[in-house]
Amino acid sequence: MFSRFLFRPEWRRFALAISMVFLSIPIAFAQSAAAASPIASSASEYSGRTLREALERLRRAGFDVVYSSTLVTDDLTVSSDPGPGSLQQRAERLLAEHQLELITIRPGRFAIVRQRAATRGKTENAATVAAVAPQGIEEVAVFASRYRIAAFDDLAPSSLTRQQVEALPGIDEDALRVTRYLPGTATNGLSARTNVRGGRDNELAVYFDDVPLYEPFHYKDFQALLGVLDPSAVSRLDFYSGVFPAEFGDRLSGVLDISPRLPTAGLAEHELGVSLLYAHALSVGERRVRDRPVRWLASVRQSTAELAIRAAERSGIEPQFLDLLLRAEWSPGDHDTVTAGLIWLDDELEAETGGGAERTRASYRDRTGWMKWQHEFERQSVRLLLANSERHTDRSGSLQRPGEIDGSVDEDRESGATRFELQWHRPDEAGAWSAGVVLDRFDVEFDYAANATFDPTLAALFARPAPLQRVADIVASGDAWSAWATRLWRPAERWSFNLGLRIDAQRYIARDAILGGIAESQLSAQQWSPRLAAEYRWSERTVLRASLGRATQAERPDELMVADGDSRFHDPQRADQLVLGLEHRLGEAAQLRIEAYRKDVTDPLPRYENLFDPVTVLPELEVDRRRVEPLASRLYGIEGSLRWQLGEPWSGWVGYTWSEAKDQFDGFSAPRSWNQLHSVFAGVSWSRLPWQLSANLLGHSGWRRNAFEPDATAGGALVLSPRNSDAWRAFVSLDLRASWRRPLRRGGVRVYGEIINATNRSNPCCEQVSVSPGGALISEQRNWLPRYALIGAAWELP
Repeated sequence: MFSRFLFRPEWRRFALAISMVFLSIPIAFAQSAAAASPIASSASEYSGRTLREALERLRRAGFDVVYSSTLVTDDLTVSSDPGPGSLQQRAERLLAEHQLELITIRPGRFAIVRQRAATRGKTENAATVAAVAPQGIEEVAVFASRYRIAAFDDLAPSSLTRQQVEALPGIDEDALRVTRYLPGTATNGLSARTNVRGGRDNELAVYFDDVPLYEPFHYKDFQALLGVLDPSAVSRLDFYSGVFPAEFGDRLSGVLDISPRLPTAGLAEHELGVSLLYAHALSVGERRVRDRPVRWLASVRQSTAELAIRAAERSGIEPQFLDLLLRAEWSPGDHDTVTAGLIWLDDELEAETGGGAERTRASYRDRTGWMKWQHEFERQSVRLLLANSERHTDRSGSLQRPGEIDGSVDEDRESGATRFELQWHRPDEAGAWSAGVVLDRFDVEFDYAANATFDPTLAALFARPAPLQRVADIVASGDAWSAWATRLWRPAERWSFNLGLRIDAQRYIARDAILGGIAESQLSAQQWSPRLAAEYRWSERTVLRASLGRATQAERPDELMVADGDSRFHDPQRADQLVLGLEHRLGEAAQLRIEAYRKDVTDPLPRYENLFDPVTVLPELEVDRRRVEPLASRLYGIEGSLRWQLGEPWSGWVGYTWSEAKDQFDGFSAPRSWNQLHSVFAGVSWSRLPWQLSANLLGHSGWRRNAFEPDATAGGALVLSPRNSDAWRAFVSLDLRASWRRPLRRGGVRVYGEIINATNRSNPCCEQVSVSPGGALISEQRNWLPRYALIGAAWELP
């Protein structure tokens, strides 16, 4: 009952109206507020005062700093004049004598934390602090192909702060799109899904707060246009594009492990905002209940795209979405932490395109909830996780294009997944031991019907029958379990090894009710996955890494390809991969990273592709739909990336990848449709308060395409050329972003704007093929997204 109330359109409109009303208050206030001017300082104005009074003077001078009264207490006093310099330098000197220091929350805003032991007795620029707290032995650091995107981290090609992520152009305020700025990924510019090192877009595992997220996208059957996580709700993303630790499994190509945002120094922060894409609200903070800390994170986003569409007097598409994230963490004792969380998704889409020839309606209701308990012993820790996910998809539509197709589809799909996980970790003098066990239960119901009639001439060109009819009422369920163990071992100062072993097993069954409950398909399988990673520190500036391992991926019950008439389980896939890497720091301002990899896939899962038009609202109804069933696949390449920081205002990044992704068939091989021989990304960012400007260039070789060619042996009749033998022209997109921030008496206001594909380059992607009344073949070319703009504003509260 409660969920039905939350999903009502009236509730969504009310929440949007409230957010916009509250947002209008700070914007109006910002327009009328006078700019703060620096206040001259003297010894008499600081010496002898309390530290809190001194900080308040800096605040009035324009220095944006937040702190907890448990750190800055009334008994702390200033003993000497901080001297000349910027407001930040004066604050650092005031704090240093009390073993306190600054960290950067966002550009121009700072928080006060306890000074680390390594920095006591000297003053540092807070922007160079690598972490809030000292870190112990880190197991995953040994692996090559691991990229970290963190809230506070060292300069590295794998490290971006959350503030830098929010400033990146072209991610559409979506945390899952950040991977496109890392080597080895392929994206089409429209979808939030990612192909990792030539793999399919469903081979990347996504975790949030240690919980697996299944299809964490809005409009997942329509190119998965947007992810469900706001970048402001994320503290760190660990991205593995090669061999990954044994604790991760069941996906073939990569892992995106996302950690939730936690309060900084025990402080509360809030934000209200609106853009052409969505209105959002966020709150993160900490309170003490019975002298024990309780931390919370809450984020909600409601789409506003429909308002922009109406304002532009566009018709034919009505998108609405809502996502909600709630998380609470409580420490009932010194050694225990209890966490509870919820992610909620609600999507509605009605679209009419092609002059009414294409119509579709879809709704999605997803919910993922979890509870987690962690206990720290004297020299070891145990973590227990219980998670449950429910997804409901209701999709229907029709295609009526004269001279091509007349068809319709109706689908209702419900799926559920429950996970129980137990992990154990124990560090020792030589490294650490880790082990875990996972039990998963899946239950899925498919109710699907589709019918279509193709033009006979067009159907003959694609060698398929003119009529299409599919009806399925399938119930699939089963259990999966896995166990793993790893040993991190450091036998010498310069050497580190990580040895891991994982076993996965599945017992699935699918029954079709239309056939009287007869078992259609079963899967009973077991896979072993050994993994080894080694690291050698050649010097203080140079690190060599190598990883060798196997990953496996079994088809889950909810991944049965019922829409394409394939409702049976296939053998699990297996990928053996070798990665060699070098990481070198160039002075104190830049870091270079180079990696080479090779991945061999056996028993690849069959897939279904649209040969000419991969971007369509009902892909399974198109006449160019084709089953692709390779015998094996080989993926290899070389990646290089460089990131630098020139002083405080300038930073930049550049990366290049040469890669091949080929499928092996009986007697020939063919590149995968998303194969891109060359790809490059490059960007620059300039920050000087109150402005921050950034630009990014993405480019890659054109993705593969298919074509018809005359067959001389058949009198010049048109036939399909060899698979993916042609290519589109190169894809290039220049994305720009500018943001302006102004501190207020309470918090601050931020205004930003983006231009995506600023040059309005036409990047071709697709062809729509039809037959003229005279029998001639007609091909109409389409492009990826044209130039578009995104603007927004937010009120940030301390």
